Parts: sequence; C-alpha cells; structure tokens
Amino acid sequence: MIIVDAIREWRALTRWTPGFFRDRFASKEVRPEGGTEPPQTMAKYIDQVLESSVGRPAPYLRNVNIRSDFPELVADVQPNLRYAEPDRLDSRWLPRSWLRPDRLIELFIAGAGARFFALHYDIFFLNNFISQIYGEKEFFLFPPDQTPYLYPKPDRPKHSAIEDPEHPDLRRFPLFAKAKMIRLVLRPGETLFVAPGWWHTTRMLTPSISVGTSNADRSNWSRFVADVCQERGPHRPKTKLIEAYLKLAGTAMAVTEHISGRW
Repeated sequence: MIIVDAIREWRALTRWTPGFFRDRFASKEVRPEGGTEPPQTMAKYIDQVLESSVGRPAPYLRNVNIRSDFPELVADVQPNLRYAEPDRLDSRWLPRSWLRPDRLIELFIAGAGARFFALHYDIFFLNNFISQIYGEKEFFLFPPDQTPYLYPKPDRPKHSAIEDPEHPDLRRFPLFAKAKMIRLVLRPGETLFVAPGWWHTTRMLTPSISVGTSNADRSNWSRFVADVCQERGPHRPKTKLIEAYLKLAGTAMAVTEHISGRW
C-alpha cells in the first residue's frame, strides 16, 4: 500500500537532497552497504551517488540510525508517522536497551542503478514503512504465499537465493517462473507500507533518499514474539522466560491501548 502525503509535514521534503548531505556533512565518515564497504567521507560518497549508473552503481548507504548517527536531522522527520503508532517497541514495558529503543528511524541514500543486496522479508515480522524523500525508487514485492517459489536460503530463510528478481536465472530457479510479483515506483512524499512477511527488494531509478521505520502492534505481536524466540534459540531456558514476559507485556499493552483509545 502506498500512503500519499503521510509525511507532508516533514521538513526533510524541502531540505534533503544529495547536495544538502554533501555540504552539511562533507567530512563525516559513512560506511555504505551496511558497513561492508570501507568508510569514506560523505562528500566523496555523494559524488559517487551522482555519478552512479546501472552499469557502475555506487554502493548503497543503508540502515543508518538517524538518532545516533545524524541526531541533528531527527527534527526534519517529525512528527512520527501516525500510521506506525502505537509502536509497542517503544513501550515502557520493554527495556530501553533492548531491540529497537526510542523508535528507530533509518536513512537510506543511493545512486541510480543501485540495488538492495537481497530479496528478503524483515526480521521479527515487523510492519515496515518506507518514506521517499528525494528521487525515485522501484520496489519488487511478493506476498508470503509466494515463498515456495522464492528459494529461501537454508541458512538464512528470510533471504532468497534469487538476488535479482528482475533478471532471474530460471535454469537455477525454475519455480520462480510461477511467482507473482508486484512492481511499483515510490516517489517523493509517498510512504510504502510493507506488511510482515512480504518479500521485497529495491532498485534506484535516480539518486534516492528515503527514510525507513518499523513497528510492532497488536496485529503482528504474536508473530513478533515467535520470531524473537526463534532467533534467540527456541529451546533455551532463557528464551522461554523471554517468551512468557513478551506475552504478558503484550496483554498489558493491549489493555493500555484500549483505555487510551490508541489501537
């Protein structure tokens, strides 16, 4: 679902451009591709973004925690998305140092031709919201019922062995021919809601700046709890305690949400 004008009050829409980041944070070091690329200055990175092409894409600066790495920009992405509230990850019932405290907001910058490294669905079955600030970004999405055709990796079942759904190797992945894919382009001012368990990946059509946030609420809490326990080892004694606490916390949050009218 694309939500139009959900971020119309964000100052980022009128400020954030590649030039803004190059000028404002010229000497700040960044690590593209989730830290797998060598660090470089923002000025040098933005130059790469502007020169990026399909044949020679710049690396993708992704999943950057705005609150910790660019705290001066938090005011530019306020108010919080009302569609992502209430966020149980921000509840007082969860320890502040656990999982995603203080409402995680992530920055994504990339040049034309760049791609996310994997077709995947998000850990913990979270609701995912991607807000486009600058440029155009194409999404490739598959509903959960398409999983049998997407070749999940045995060691990383939330990641597909198919790296490029636009140009798949059908000799290696013949079942992919049966998969039903949804393609869409996200444009400035639009927010894409990706439901839990939906496979997705992206390709930049132009230099692109976007902001991502995720949340847990009553609709996905049970799946969130189950996946947290699975990731931590379902048969460990400590995991059983965590599962019991999260279920109790979910009940308490539901009561609080009902009383406050924030469902």
